[in-house]
Amino acid sequence: MNISIYHKASPDFRAYTTPFDANNFTCVGVLHTSLSGDDALEYAYCKTQNIDGPWNPSSPCRSTSVGDVLELDGKHYVVAPIGFTMLPDPSDHATSRGVVIYHEKDGVYLGSALGLAFFSALDPVGQSEATAFRSRDEAAEHVASWRTGDTANTTAYRFIEVDVTDRGSATIDACVKAGLPAWNPEG
Repeated sequence: MNISIYHKASPDFRAYTTPFDANNFTCVGVLHTSLSGDDALEYAYCKTQNIDGPWNPSSPCRSTSVGDVLELDGKHYVVAPIGFTMLPDPSDHATSRGVVIYHEKDGVYLGSALGLAFFSALDPVGQSEATAFRSRDEAAEHVASWRTGDTANTTAYRFIEVDVTDRGSATIDACVKAGLPAWNPEG
């Protein structure tokens, strides 16, 4: 599986949720992996960091950062402050509604990074917005992709429709309006 890495031409290191526009990016490399889904995205992000030297010696560039985009299976994912957000297809119609993942004990799913999921009742890691998905099916598919001790127990999660920002995330207020508990971003 190939993953194309696109760096923002004028980086502002902010995540966004508008459709991918190649005019604002430069393709800085392509990686190959046998991994799929979030694992492939995490692999690409980790491999494109300039830690011990340039990650792409044939064409040195900066490390992949928030606001850059990874293309996997024809879909574009922006690097978010925590994890990745799939960008809408340009042919999709914009919506102001989305779905968040909720667990009675752990709270609202905020996102993931380096294989770890973050929830509002456990460790909100400074996040004042939750990851929102375009549909219940997309959210359920995301939960099913997690490697946990009890991967079959997707019934422990509820999928709640909420208002979303133009960034495609759900604010604390939007979650509360949908009947979910508020959280303190600072824990």
